[in-house]
Amino acid sequence: MKTAIRATAAVAALVLGITGCGSGDYDTSAGGEQTPASSPQPDPTVEKSVGTELERKDAQEVMRLSEEAMTQAESMRVKGTVDLDGVETEMEIALDKGGSCEGRMSQPTGGFEFIGVEGHGYMKADEKFWRANSEESQEVEDIMVDLFADRWVDMGEDEDISGFCDLGELMGDTSDAGSDPSATKGEKKQHDGVEVIPVTTKEEGGTTTGLVANDDDAPYILEMTNETEDGTVEKMTFSDFDKPIEVTAPADAVDLNDLAGGAEA
Repeated sequence: MKTAIRATAAVAALVLGITGCGSGDYDTSAGGEQTPASSPQPDPTVEKSVGTELERKDAQEVMRLSEEAMTQAESMRVKGTVDLDGVETEMEIALDKGGSCEGRMSQPTGGFEFIGVEGHGYMKADEKFWRANSEESQEVEDIMVDLFADRWVDMGEDEDISGFCDLGELMGDTSDAGSDPSATKGEKKQHDGVEVIPVTTKEEGGTTTGLVANDDDAPYILEMTNETEDGTVEKMTFSDFDKPIEVTAPADAVDLNDLAGGAEA
C-alpha cells in the first residue's frame, strides 16, 4: 500500500495548499441517502440574483470558510491526477471519518483497487502492478502473480491503512487556514453548472488554485489545481459530500497470514 499512502500525502498537500497550511461539480450520479440538513449541498439551479456573503469576503476569509466546510464534511469523494515520484498517477477514493473507504489507483506500471473497513485493508492489483513492485527472483515473482493478480488480498490491520482511509487524517491540521498572505481571489464563474470563486495561493515552485462553491451554507472546494514551474499539473476534484460510504470486506480475499502460516508449517 505504499503507493496509496504516498498518494494520500499528495492529496493532502493539495488540500492544505488552498486552505492555508501550505497546501466538481457536485457529482449527483452516485447513489446514497440525502445529504443531512446539517451539511447542505449548494443548489446550482438557484439563481443568485443578489449575490452571496461569501463573494464579498476577501481571499483569506474565503479560504477559512472553505476549510471549515471541508473539515466538517463526514465523507467525500476525491478524484484526479497527481505526480508521485515523477510518475503520473490517476486516483479516486471515497472515504469518511469512520475509517471506511474504497477506491482505485493506476500508473503506467499497473494499478489496483482497495477497500478499507475500520482499519482493515484489502487490495486487488493487476499483474503489471505486482511485477513492477516485486523485488523477488523471477520464480518467486511468477508465484506471486499466480497467487495474487486480479484477486482481493487481505492486507490485515495497519495504521497506515487507517490513516489513508480516515477523512479526518486526510484533511490534517488546518488551524492556520486563511493566513496565507499570497492568496488572491478571482472573479466568480461557472464550473460544471455551479458558481465558484477561484482562490489562488503561491508557494515556492508553483501555484495552487481552488474553486470554492459560491454558497454561504456549503462553501466546499470543488476542484483544486497545482501547477509547478516545471510544467507539472496536478488536478483533484471533490464531491459527494456527506454521502454514506457503504463498503464490505471481500468474502473471497486471500489471507496473507494464512499463506505465511502454511509456508512455515
